[in-house]
Amino acid sequence: MEIIHNTEHNYVKYPIQCEPQGAYIEIDCANETISSSHNGEIGSAVPFSVWHGHDQRFSISPYLTVDAINELIDEIAPLAQQVIEGYESIWNGNNHIASFSNKAEIALLSIDEAVASYDGETFDVIDNWYEWFTDGILVEELHQYRSISEWYDAEILNVERDGNIANADEENLKEILIEEVVDEWAKGKDIASIYPSWVIELESVQEEMEIM
Repeated sequence: MEIIHNTEHNYVKYPIQCEPQGAYIEIDCANETISSSHNGEIGSAVPFSVWHGHDQRFSISPYLTVDAINELIDEIAPLAQQVIEGYESIWNGNNHIASFSNKAEIALLSIDEAVASYDGETFDVIDNWYEWFTDGILVEELHQYRSISEWYDAEILNVERDGNIANADEENLKEILIEEVVDEWAKGKDIASIYPSWVIELESVQEEMEIM
């Protein structure tokens, strides 16, 4: 069995979603591997290989650190080996489905218990951009920046360096931030008064959003 360790976390959150994508550890019985990833589909959709049992998935927290994910993979690897050894693909008259020996079934139950009770290290993710933007400490520092973009470019470097946000390199992160700030400003929040020269940028972005 090949053990594939993670080189990055599993946290992925699409802009339109309230919650991050589900994360899991997967035993690919046919290819004899164990790995971890996130669900690329929004909702509960899974591949046929999962539906028919050839890939066994065990849900984990999307906030687990890379080291924690790999630690858990190593912990359940011996059990995963038992699952693979007891795996067989059979034809049920309609599809090729997975079948497991009694020993493999017991190993699967043990993996369920191990994953459910695992208390590995997690990280924090900043999802509320307005709260982050209007944080008291940041407000005291905003006067040194001439625009939202300038502040963002400087601040995101600190965030990436400190590891406080998982998806700091998301391409449209700045757009999300600016749109949420504009939305709050349009509701009457006195954000623009923090630094007057931001008013022009806020108005410009607001006009673009209204046009769209």
